[in-house]
Amino acid sequence: MTGEDSDTADAADGILKPVTVYDSHMSSPAGEENGDTDVRAVFSSAGTGEPLSTGEVADAVGRDPTVVADQLAALAEAGVLDSKSIDDGERLWWERSTDDRGPFEATGSLARRVIEVVGEPVFEIDGDGTLVAVNDAFTALLGYDRADIQGRALSSIGPGNVTTQLDARLRATEDETTTTDLSLEFELERVDGTTVPVTTAFGAWTDDAGALLGAVGIVRDDRDRNAREATLARQQERLAILNDLHDIVSDVTAAALEGSTRDEIEEAVCTKLVQSDAYASACIAEVDPTGSELQPRVERGFDGYADEVTISTDPESPLGQGPAARAVRTREVQACPNVQADPTFEPWREVAAEHGFSGCVAIPILHESTLYGLLCLYTDRTDAFDEDERAVIGQLGETVGHAISAAERKRAMMSDDIIEIGLQCRDFFETLGLSYSPTGTAQFHQTIPVGDGSYVLYGTASDGGLAAVETLVDTDETPQYESCEVISTDGDETSFEVSLTDAPIPSVVAANGGYVDDVRLVDGDLFTRVHLPPGADVSRLIAGLRDNYPGIEPVTRRQKTKRRPTEDYVSSVLESTLTERQLAALKAGYYAGFFEWPRDSSGEDVAETLDISPATFHQHVRTAERKILDEFLDGR
Repeated sequence: MTGEDSDTADAADGILKPVTVYDSHMSSPAGEENGDTDVRAVFSSAGTGEPLSTGEVADAVGRDPTVVADQLAALAEAGVLDSKSIDDGERLWWERSTDDRGPFEATGSLARRVIEVVGEPVFEIDGDGTLVAVNDAFTALLGYDRADIQGRALSSIGPGNVTTQLDARLRATEDETTTTDLSLEFELERVDGTTVPVTTAFGAWTDDAGALLGAVGIVRDDRDRNAREATLARQQERLAILNDLHDIVSDVTAAALEGSTRDEIEEAVCTKLVQSDAYASACIAEVDPTGSELQPRVERGFDGYADEVTISTDPESPLGQGPAARAVRTREVQACPNVQADPTFEPWREVAAEHGFSGCVAIPILHESTLYGLLCLYTDRTDAFDEDERAVIGQLGETVGHAISAAERKRAMMSDDIIEIGLQCRDFFETLGLSYSPTGTAQFHQTIPVGDGSYVLYGTASDGGLAAVETLVDTDETPQYESCEVISTDGDETSFEVSLTDAPIPSVVAANGGYVDDVRLVDGDLFTRVHLPPGADVSRLIAGLRDNYPGIEPVTRRQKTKRRPTEDYVSSVLESTLTERQLAALKAGYYAGFFEWPRDSSGEDVAETLDISPATFHQHVRTAERKILDEFLDGR
């Protein structure tokens, strides 16, 4: 194989694709014996630069001058020969020196035809980094016309050190002439100014001293690959964040359950959240019972942000459109990932910028149907509060609500002193917009949560009082009353159960740390008596009750000392020994007459009311009975 044929094959190798290289007649692979070989041998014998006429070459190879003329023209096109016209249309031909031709002119149009047939973007550069040739795929990738880019320096659209890097790698290799193990990653600039990340595999040529003479590179567009890698990196980052959030929620939950008072619980929750790297600040706020604004109870992280802003719960106010107000109204987690772009956060953008947070979320603190307040979190993470994160941190609302409720109940039971508040609502049905004046009495003994925000209320009615309860079920003014079922009748007294989607009075009282001692309807008037722990905010209680029943008014207030410590002890045992579901099953069975003989309700009836299977109901009852007996009889 001649030197020129070797360079042609090297050009194909540099492209790093399966390419068969043919000679200028496209008749056989370069370097194989063909009709040009003996023609080129004539010039080799004559010496580089020695001119020969067409006739002289034809005589030397013994071939028709017309055929030889075509072969000589092809070799000239390939850059192997030079020629010039002389008298009478005759031409002289001579072999060009390889040093004069440059690294790619030795193969000339042949190498460039190789480049053109490759479907990937390909370019040639000389030893100075000038773009000698490019193919259509390369110009299409960058949006240039061939004439606008060919002849320019590669550094004008890419890095300036490509030739330097290639030269350094070539000098480090043992291969003296070429290498196909060269690839570089860089960016190429498109005609519109955007950039394309690429990986380019090079085949390079050197002189006898090892200096770079030129290279051909095949380009791989890495945009899709980079996008996939970026997506994977984001997913891995989000997974790490979610794992961290699970750990944070676990730590916060443990801290909340360790608190013995509401203040301790709220303090621990906010402190733990701010100690993590996920949130810059945490605040717990509650609705002002005398107005419609949120009032901060605890704030950690930011210094005074909660006191600087005013947040209303009024849906008509511009200050009532943000995530906190929406969370109060919907009792669902509400997020604002970009406070500067969200129009509902417009009233507080300036203060947010001063404190340096970009997103916030409001989490309702709930237990059953009682809203204790909001947990508000703030962060400077730009990708915060997506659906997955909201699902994780949203658990804190119920966890903290449950802890506060348990602490308030314990406080009420442990105290020897109580505040007894008597309340009434005259013409209760009239305040609901009903022209109805019932007679008789209906007393509500127990309201039991059965999960998913639903309740079962047990009571007794006499002298026609059941009709008043059934009216509450039938009217649209009290949609929380869903159904009423008679359990049993004993003379003039009827036991009943009512299915509820909300229990306003018990929920509001529990939110204030108390419990309901008595609720009854007497001839259309509503009377209730509640017990609160010392120091409870009575005005807050009344405001909460009026949100549901506007006509309710306090009529009595007494400071009392508990007179039945045994009863308190039993209540304490029930609360501390049984799970919520076991206690609910036990109470429902008791008030439904399951423990009577003969039974007023079967286990299947009570299970249906609680929306559980009969087997589960019986298991809860048996477990509750065993625990209570263990508590009272063990060791006696």
